[in-house]
Amino acid sequence: MSFVYIFLFADDKGNLLPDQISCLDNGVKYLTGSKGNKLQTIFNVESAQTCREYCSENRECLYWTWVNKKNRKCNLKRAIKSSGFRKQKRKATSGTMLNGCRIDNGNNNNNNGQQNQNLDLTRYFFKKSRF
Repeated sequence: MSFVYIFLFADDKGNLLPDQISCLDNGVKYLTGSKGNKLQTIFNVESAQTCREYCSENRECLYWTWVNKKNRKCNLKRAIKSSGFRKQKRKATSGTMLNGCRIDNGNNNNNNGQQNQNLDLTRYFFKKSRF
């Protein structure tokens, strides 16, 4: 039997979303909690898919966020906050390389960016965040 754990948190502005990870998460920015969890920032990245490919090519990268603003920034991350990590952000797309989401030879493992409903968040290591 598989379980999906979803925890709901809110910040002062009410823009934190339930804790869940997916290959492609539109309108969401993943929060790292500490600067040590950020691997690299790449500017002028054409699309969320390209940002995802950059993350897939980096062995340490487990999460990524692409922000479609003037500088089209791609943030590669080794870890995210242990809870309250999904922030609603209109021009952002985030994702993970966990749970079969890593791109293999240009393919996305036939999941087309869809969330795996059997994801058990307790199986994954999140670096402890400083508050």
